[in-house]
Amino acid sequence: MNNQQLESIWADGVPEKINKEDLMTIIDLNQICIRFTVERILVPRDYKIIGVIEEPNRFPNITAEKNGVKYAIVVLPEVYPRFGSVVDDFRKKFVAATKERQLIPVLCPILIRSSDSQRAEKGILLKGDLFNLAEIGQIVLNDEEEQVITPQTLNFKF
Repeated sequence: MNNQQLESIWADGVPEKINKEDLMTIIDLNQICIRFTVERILVPRDYKIIGVIEEPNRFPNITAEKNGVKYAIVVLPEVYPRFGSVVDDFRKKFVAATKERQLIPVLCPILIRSSDSQRAEKGILLKGDLFNLAEIGQIVLNDEEEQVITPQTLNFKF
């Protein structure tokens, strides 16, 4: 009789073997972070939600309005401990498209990390896991050749 114990991937810590199917996908991350932005940031601050697109590579993710000002929002999931950036070419095209529609282009990075400290340190997000999400600020995008986007430059607040 073979008496092997199987490790649950949801046990504390980093599992030895992780199947790709058990990892959160970019689609999963986008949906979680977009919903967080709508439900925890915009709605409580009295923004009217005009539209939401959760599909990957379709922008803006959220269109919202407050006090007669309309915003086109790109939600960027940032998996702790990394902080990414936006490709300048995409940023400039997005800004141009929002100007045509008289919208203010805003980047809204959302920090997401596993509630398990060991998985969080490795940037591992498992489906079915518990997550901590945090608003880390926003930035109005511009169409200049370069725009520095770091946690320190997130100087716009909804």
